[in-house]
Amino acid sequence: MAHHTTWPTGNPGDDRSSARNMLRVARSFGVGLVCVLGCSLALAQDMAGAKDHPAIKRFAGSSIVAYDVKQFDTVDIPTSTFVKFNLSAGKREFALPPAVAEGRRTRIWYEAPGETSSVAVFRNYATELTAEGFTLLYDSTKDTKLGRWNGYLNSFSFIKAPLATNRSQFVLTGAALSGINTLSAKREREGLVTYVHLVTVQWDKPNVTFKAQRGAYVALDVVDVGSLKQDMVSVSASDMSKA
Repeated sequence: MAHHTTWPTGNPGDDRSSARNMLRVARSFGVGLVCVLGCSLALAQDMAGAKDHPAIKRFAGSSIVAYDVKQFDTVDIPTSTFVKFNLSAGKREFALPPAVAEGRRTRIWYEAPGETSSVAVFRNYATELTAEGFTLLYDSTKDTKLGRWNGYLNSFSFIKAPLATNRSQFVLTGAALSGINTLSAKREREGLVTYVHLVTVQWDKPNVTFKAQRGAYVALDVVDVGSLKQDMVSVSASDMSKA
């Protein structure tokens, strides 16, 4: 039996025309949606040349907005509560002297835009690090003084050499104190010692001045402990004359 298409009330030609118009609108919407998704993906691209540290995963949906690697550096790894920011020294001071990690240092800032909260990102990292064999040396969520750390974020403005970033150098410094979460961790595996220091902050709304998106930001330092390579050489006068 042949199938007959029954159009709604009114002139069939008009209904077919309306259907075609609706299809065009749907197609246009689809193209627009693809464009929006494409633009969102483009905005979420990592900085050129940036990549995750091989031992540390990133929070889903986040992208790298600042990146720097040094073959050898020293990093303070806090193991106790924050006391104050020393303006003269340009560094944080803690209740107990921090551990000092030396070796290859990877520094990454991640941006996790949208409804993501600082505490959600922090807990994901804490759980992941523990699962990967890291021991937490400090966890701010267990610190009763958290939230009263005036000056804690200042250290991100006192970096010896500004990081390459597509955000403001002050995108972390300008965040609210109430959104701070931080941890320190250490892992020894197959002869390699790795230290991690992580800070998460939150922006409740976009900020043009600091180029901040609504969402959470992560400052991650990873140090693969190692000795400084000696690169001292002797250069004679004859070598200089050949140059």
